[in-house]
Amino acid sequence: MPPKGSQEGSNVEVCNVDLMDDGLESHDGSAIRDSMMEQYEVNLDDGDDADEEPPKIPDDGNEEEEINYYGDTQIALTQPGGLEEDPSKEFEVGQQFENKEEVMLAVKQYSIRRATEYKIVESDHWRYNAQCIQFGSGCNWSILISYHRKQERWEVRRYTGPHTCM
Repeated sequence: MPPKGSQEGSNVEVCNVDLMDDGLESHDGSAIRDSMMEQYEVNLDDGDDADEEPPKIPDDGNEEEEINYYGDTQIALTQPGGLEEDPSKEFEVGQQFENKEEVMLAVKQYSIRRATEYKIVESDHWRYNAQCIQFGSGCNWSILISYHRKQERWEVRRYTGPHTCM
């Protein structure tokens, strides 16, 4: 039920418009506008600003600036002896990563280099668990990487590899 004194809808059809002695309006069948809806109207076109130019936004001159959302992740993955340098290198229990983005990127790049597919079994703020899509029916590859609170780093806790489905 609408609050007292308000009307539902944006247009109300009423009859017999006259101002009576007690201050009430009556209407003669014309459509009237709901005054409560006027406060919600935005950008009413009154035709006055049709030829105006849009406001100019100042240019800082850095149109082609790149933003690196991963910070030092790419540097860590391309360090000498890293997984990217030696495509035959496997993950190792105890191997550490700076952050979860680095973990996900390392697993993704590993999978791309070997032309294998994996599925994420579990992923939250503390764990990243992935396994081959053929896990159990021809391949045992799986990896569990979790956050090590004392060292404030992500660490490979369990690794069963390499892929046996290739």
